[in-house]
Amino acid sequence: MGNLELCILQTEEELIEFEKGLYEEFVEKEPNSWIVKNYEHIDGCRLKSTIPYEYQKIYAVKKDGKIIMAAALNMNNKIRLKIEEMGFTLTEEQKNINFCEGLSLYIVKDCKENPFDLDISLKKFYMEDLKKLGKTAIYGVCADKLLKLYLKFNFKILIKTFSEEENEYQYLLRYDIPQ
Repeated sequence: MGNLELCILQTEEELIEFEKGLYEEFVEKEPNSWIVKNYEHIDGCRLKSTIPYEYQKIYAVKKDGKIIMAAALNMNNKIRLKIEEMGFTLTEEQKNINFCEGLSLYIVKDCKENPFDLDISLKKFYMEDLKKLGKTAIYGVCADKLLKLYLKFNFKILIKTFSEEENEYQYLLRYDIPQ
């Protein structure tokens, strides 16, 4: 994987670059997706979650100083969750743990690296951090086309529902973080 850097995005410049990558990835490939319809559109070139950055951790892979892959997690499970806004409900038992919520995952379209290898590296990086923070699970939502990837990474399906808005099945997933 050569000159790649795993990091947590923190500066305003990094967050703007992340938002631009999110925009390019989702508006071009998934124009009818929940993210495109519900995130804030900025300057016609950026997407921003309604969840404040103070509650997020955004883990990234950079190559030559540029973000090529990023995963955003909501670390505050006391606010209204994205998964709830999407129509999913967690039981009290599911909520009664120290979890985080997956918000987005993307890889830039012109990336020359193996996306599977990048995903493995990024996942290892953020899992180590989440363990240190005492997190025990990640909840998130994915569509049919990404389900096999998430299942390969040991996410479990909790709920399957058909989204009329996106005209496809959506899955509420859970990943139990090994302690």
